[in-house]
Amino acid sequence: MQYGNTDEMWHYSVELENPNENPELAWIYQKESLNLNKKLILQHKNQKVDIYGSGGIKQRVDETDKTFEGANTSFSLAVSQTENSGGNLFLDFLRHLKSYAIYAPSTPMLCDVVTDTRTSSTRFPLGLSGNRLAEAMQPLIDVENETYGHLDLDEVLDLLDWIDSIAVVPPTAEILSPHVSRLQKVLRFTDFLMRKDNNRFTAYDTSEGSLYVFFLLTLAMHPDAPRIFAIENFDQALNPRLARALANSFCQAIFGNPRQPIAFLTTHNPLVLDGIDILDDRVRLFAIDRDSTGYTTINRVTVTEELLEKGKQGMTLSDLWVMGLLGGVSRL
Repeated sequence: MQYGNTDEMWHYSVELENPNENPELAWIYQKESLNLNKKLILQHKNQKVDIYGSGGIKQRVDETDKTFEGANTSFSLAVSQTENSGGNLFLDFLRHLKSYAIYAPSTPMLCDVVTDTRTSSTRFPLGLSGNRLAEAMQPLIDVENETYGHLDLDEVLDLLDWIDSIAVVPPTAEILSPHVSRLQKVLRFTDFLMRKDNNRFTAYDTSEGSLYVFFLLTLAMHPDAPRIFAIENFDQALNPRLARALANSFCQAIFGNPRQPIAFLTTHNPLVLDGIDILDDRVRLFAIDRDSTGYTTINRVTVTEELLEKGKQGMTLSDLWVMGLLGGVSRL
């Protein structure tokens, strides 16, 4: 993984293992290495962290704990001891990497009708499966100024053509089904297509696609969300046109966030690709395949003259993906 600006290029690599015969809660760090401008400056291997200088190994730090926290902490301390001016920059990156999370929201969790009590899934401001959506959205919604985070609230609501307004409110018997456990905060939607005396309801009664939209945009904009995170099946529960529009809005939400988070998204929906701007270097598209020996391969899809020519012919990224020209599809 590369991290830095055009003048300083850091390259960090890691080898992880979790033995099948005796799996552990934490993965084992087999090896870590850190290069600055293609020069090795740190290496963690065999329970030792070596700090390299111009003449070879300058300092060796022994350790006994190879768990995720122990190995990463000793490596981080070694980074802080280097004389390189960018040490603090990379130490900042390692701190963000330690809070890395993979989100896979599910409808019951988004509705808060089920609580995920697993320690590994308890995250702030949003649970890995989608719990506490209303609480996370509350500081982002500014109805008076018509904003949702740094996005235009009306433009967000345009993604869902039935919502007239949205608010985070205390639960009341008027809008909350008696079968739903009482929460501290709930989402209240107003449907402009329904009768005025019966057009307000909570997340428990709304469509799952709507909840996914707000979950994804909240995660992209919330000031307390991880700086580096992943979303499994970005297109889940979304109709194709909504998935395309949301991909564009999600990118704008990420780009407008002053914290500049890094998000990794997986998708099986071709139209998601049509919602991103591959000409923007902040957007990276990768095709995931397996080679003939079973190894996973990751190849970045770059803009070539061939792709540009096909674009002039009216072909979209989704067309090219389905045709098998980008990779990342089965050979059927």
